[in-house]
Amino acid sequence: MSGIAGRTNYTDWDKKASSLLSNLEEETKREVEEAKEALGQSGKYASSEAEAKEREKAKKLNEKKDMLNKYKQRELGVVQVLASLLPVPAVSSSSGGTSSSSSNTTRYVTRNDMEAGKRLLHITDTNGPGNIILTQDLTNLESNVPSSALQQNQKQKPKSFPQDAENDIPDETPEQRKNRMIHGLIKVSFTNLHNCTISLRCKVITGLLEISHCSNLVVKMCQGSTIVTVQADVCQNLDIQFHDAPSGKCLSNIAAPGAGAGAGAGAGGKFMYWGKDKDDRIFHAGVSKLVVGLYKDEVLDSSTSFDYQKDGQAKSIGNATAEEVQFITSVVDGQLVTEKALRPGSATGTIVAGAMGGSGSSGGSA
Repeated sequence: MSGIAGRTNYTDWDKKASSLLSNLEEETKREVEEAKEALGQSGKYASSEAEAKEREKAKKLNEKKDMLNKYKQRELGVVQVLASLLPVPAVSSSSGGTSSSSSNTTRYVTRNDMEAGKRLLHITDTNGPGNIILTQDLTNLESNVPSSALQQNQKQKPKSFPQDAENDIPDETPEQRKNRMIHGLIKVSFTNLHNCTISLRCKVITGLLEISHCSNLVVKMCQGSTIVTVQADVCQNLDIQFHDAPSGKCLSNIAAPGAGAGAGAGAGGKFMYWGKDKDDRIFHAGVSKLVVGLYKDEVLDSSTSFDYQKDGQAKSIGNATAEEVQFITSVVDGQLVTEKALRPGSATGTIVAGAMGGSGSSGGSA
């Protein structure tokens, strides 16, 4: 091709060559894909039985991941996270220590701190000194649950139609609607709390309290709480106190708001203190200097202390670290006893292996 004054236009030749080369590459790619499709090697189908199994495994794994992600998103929708509940301690310029006003700080947690629809309370990232009180006002939180009629027979479902809101929800009597309502928090957990005291005075529906990565923490279960099981992991200087706290044998010790007289009694109308039932337990792993105390009328009735290394002599076993060895503290024959949990088929192992060492005292029956 000639350019100006009979010179060759190399720019046009470069464009034509690039276009021809692109067409050739696309044609070659198309021919390769057609050949793979004809030979069954396009990747749409497995080329061997082993590959088919691996694909099936990968498919199930992705389905599980999607389910887990949906569960996490749903959980975030019901968890209320409260952080930095106590003010940063002010440092006195004259003495170099913290001021007395900050050490006497008390933070009350009420329904005003809970967002709509959130019933799981998680308190985290708080440094004292100070006091945090989960007030009885939290017991007034309401949650809807399936009515007893639907729970007893899940096959009895009302007839419904697509995008028909009226028929999508079963008709309920006022009594059924009343039975669908439960009061209190669902679960409570503490993480990364230091140098403070927390008092629980509210109802916890599941009776579960989780504590992890805390230090110099005092947790008081008062008579208004319904904590049955405590799970503590990797903590230092943890003091757990039960002040006239009810047993998990009868969570009806804490009546719903507006309940009549006698609603505060447990099985048989008799109040039972925490520890009277075999399910009243404290599970702990990796906790240094744990102290558990039972108080009646603000008088220490029974106590015990335990250190997972000093008293439990926890050691690493295989891939399990010493912090993963689990112990159980409960009331046995009126005394607080700590035992090692052994689970069949695991390195740290619940088969109770007998009482461990530790210091304890008792002022009477627990």
